[in-house]
Amino acid sequence: MKELFHLNAIGFPYIDWTDMIPATCSGLIIPDADVAAVQAGFGDMLFQGKQGPLFDAWLSDYDIIHSFTGHSTLDYRSIEVTTLIKNSINYNHAPFGWKNHKEYEVNLAHSLAMDSHVRFEKGVHYSTFDLHFKPGIFKILMDFMPELVYPFLNDYHAGRETSLFGKETFPNQQILHLVRSMIRSITSKDRSSLFFNIRGFLLLAHIFLWNAEITQRRGLSGRQAEIASIIDQITGEITMTDEAFQGIAYYARMAGMSPTLFKKSFQRETGFTVYEFFQNNRFEEVLKSLALSNDSIKAIALDSGFATIQAFDKAFKKKFDISPSDFRKERDRKR
Repeated sequence: MKELFHLNAIGFPYIDWTDMIPATCSGLIIPDADVAAVQAGFGDMLFQGKQGPLFDAWLSDYDIIHSFTGHSTLDYRSIEVTTLIKNSINYNHAPFGWKNHKEYEVNLAHSLAMDSHVRFEKGVHYSTFDLHFKPGIFKILMDFMPELVYPFLNDYHAGRETSLFGKETFPNQQILHLVRSMIRSITSKDRSSLFFNIRGFLLLAHIFLWNAEITQRRGLSGRQAEIASIIDQITGEITMTDEAFQGIAYYARMAGMSPTLFKKSFQRETGFTVYEFFQNNRFEEVLKSLALSNDSIKAIALDSGFATIQAFDKAFKKKFDISPSDFRKERDRKR
């Protein structure tokens, strides 16, 4: 098996590259993907890739059983969007004690060659969703937002390595929503390459817009910027999870705020109550699934966090004044 990149796992001299999905893998699988896997004493790594005209997409999973530092190198010029998802991270947030949650990071970077050291933590499941963009997509985007894209594209043509964000930049709700929908699309047998490419284009645009918004936030007070960042993390948690609504107290504890302050801050930042935001996010996915897939209405309801199909029917009809089944019939009639 040819290595995707050279990996030196410090403290673990033996590394076996294979083109088989590890038997221990419990994550998402991309149909007909290029596959490369690493199996070693620190755990398993699985890389799955799909090639496209605008970008190549890679979905990777890391199951770490022993902490280690990985040093990866590759003589390869690339423009890469990386979204990192860490599961099962415990953190101590006084006065509420230890809490288990997910962490997210995003970056857009141009590198002449990869040379990075990454610390992997024992017992943590890491997922990364990477898009390796072709230069042509930036030329298209220049027609829409030249003042945002030009500095990055100029660095690329000048051969300068650059990153749009610093370390540990949290993606906003729009970015996470697109990442979530792209992962669902690429791992579905019913996927559409057209919609997948459109979402990749929109993801890149939202990353540039997010960078501009972060720059504007520098004019906020320290506390205002901190609250805005915390609310971003909560909206990200709601966007990415498949769980049912957890209640105001749960999200307030995660934010380290009182329920009253959290509700006011959330509505001020998003324009919605917490539950309205939760429902809008769910129904955005629901409408896409009903319109573009042939999944059963029951499966869509359960995947969207509704406990029963009856609850789903009632909420859907209240919001859109039409039942899910009638929505599907209308879709089929127009085809």
